[in-house]
Amino acid sequence: MAIYSVYLPPKGQNATDLATRTLFVREGFSWAALGFGPLWLFWNRLWLALAAYILAILLIIIAVKSWGLGVPAAVILIALGDYYLGFEGAGLKASRLERRQFQFADVVTGAKIDEVERRYFSRWRKHIAESPVPANGG
Repeated sequence: MAIYSVYLPPKGQNATDLATRTLFVREGFSWAALGFGPLWLFWNRLWLALAAYILAILLIIIAVKSWGLGVPAAVILIALGDYYLGFEGAGLKASRLERRQFQFADVVTGAKIDEVERRYFSRWRKHIAESPVPANGG
């Protein structure tokens, strides 16, 4: 079972748009971020993290050349950065959504994203149906 965080779009969206713009972020280790760090950052539009990644690589290259560090040290440092991306990838995506004014709504588990969406929206519909409707339209 995978765990997903649910993020709702910024306030002011109608209910139909709310359902289509709700985003699900898979929690846990990201193998894609580990294996394809800069490409994964680019694909997920994590521009600040991509800039930091490129800066870190440049600093590692400068350190290797100026301090006489060997290539194995550079490989270890780059691998540590990639492991960091693997562990923190979901957090980076969530931070990006929160900067864009998305609101954390729920945590849902499921084997596949389709199942997770069904579970969340069935709970959402149930909550909407149970909410009291104001008299006279408001």
